[in-house]
Amino acid sequence: MCTNWVKPTQLIRYCEVTRSEFYADPNACGPPRTPETYDAAVADLQSETIQDVRGIKVNSIFNTLQSFHVSQPGLPPCLGHDLFEGVVSYDLALYLKNIIKNKKWFTYSLLNRRIKQFKYKGSEALTKPCTVKPDGSKLSGQAVQNWNLLRLLPVLIGDKVQNHEDEVWQLALQLKDIVDLICAQSISLSQIAFADILIQEYLEMREMLFPGIKLKPKHHYLRHYSALLLKFGPLMRLWTLRFECKHSYFKRCARHLKSFKNICQTLSTRHQMYQAYLLAGQECRELLQVKESCAFYPNLYSDTIQHAVRELAFSESNTTVTTDIQYKGTAYKKGQFLVYRNDECMEFGELLLILIQNDTSVYVLMDIHKGIFLSEYHLYSVTKDSLGLQCININDLPDFYPLVSYILQEYRVIPLKHSIVAK
Repeated sequence: MCTNWVKPTQLIRYCEVTRSEFYADPNACGPPRTPETYDAAVADLQSETIQDVRGIKVNSIFNTLQSFHVSQPGLPPCLGHDLFEGVVSYDLALYLKNIIKNKKWFTYSLLNRRIKQFKYKGSEALTKPCTVKPDGSKLSGQAVQNWNLLRLLPVLIGDKVQNHEDEVWQLALQLKDIVDLICAQSISLSQIAFADILIQEYLEMREMLFPGIKLKPKHHYLRHYSALLLKFGPLMRLWTLRFECKHSYFKRCARHLKSFKNICQTLSTRHQMYQAYLLAGQECRELLQVKESCAFYPNLYSDTIQHAVRELAFSESNTTVTTDIQYKGTAYKKGQFLVYRNDECMEFGELLLILIQNDTSVYVLMDIHKGIFLSEYHLYSVTKDSLGLQCININDLPDFYPLVSYILQEYRVIPLKHSIVAK
């Protein structure tokens, strides 16, 4: 299926809206692609000497598969290319240029200095955002770097925003909210409906505030994301970054070998030898990996900790304690925050201890704090007062992802990685 726009009537990936229709109305959607209309376009393409028919240049190779067609239900999108290297890359660069050159709240040098000198925590330290070029029309970072820049933008320059009701600033925060919803690991029907409304409002406001800068095809792909969430489920589980991660092994081999004679055979041989090495040991990585631990003696801890764990039958014979583990591929360390509640109000737990019962069950002992939503930054701040200690099985948490806190003016804020379904 064609993914690039070609004049004069190039159409879109998931529907048959034309370019002119999209420019006239950013929320316009044409008739959805179906196997019948797709096959009819392919037939017309074979019988006519034209470049494309209704946006299709060639028949997809995937249509040769049994019981599959690219239009039923369709091919899932890649958030890395469509969102982080597309909409976020172009729009965030545009908003920063407007704020810096028109509103003059800060400068590119100040922004880039803060991006470089900011003390990133956790996994964000491995994917630091790139600096922003003053003359660039888009961000220069890779997908995850652009994602982190959008997530952390209120922390980086929130104190320099002179008018939190400014339409451009609110548009940047709305883009952040849309990304949070689309990147959710699990999502409810009400959240999908809310995301659809946010996307429509965002496209209209983006067109109104910047009429001289046309929307791109990937903006229209965004318009279909709510329907795609209903078809495929959480789109974060389908993006191509996992393939990029696998591809990085071959790139590292090529750089280290420094020989490109029959490079395909060399890489395939190395890869198969590596897979044989892995299969010679354990079949897969252990579910739980613990670096250092010791027996848990409840009587040695404070009364508040003993009270928090009293109903869980912990003892030195069946429980060990640690502050650093890797569970189901995610690293958990003391000092991180985990979402404890997300129903009437948001509550976060600061991780104090990790208790492992019978070498299988993982419990987290947390100091609970109430989360207050800051509308001017679209971030949650945690209160200083503790709501008490709680010990809970890690699988019973509303969300598995560990979070870190930063200081923004007088607030201790926690940038969410994605939206969380209320439980």
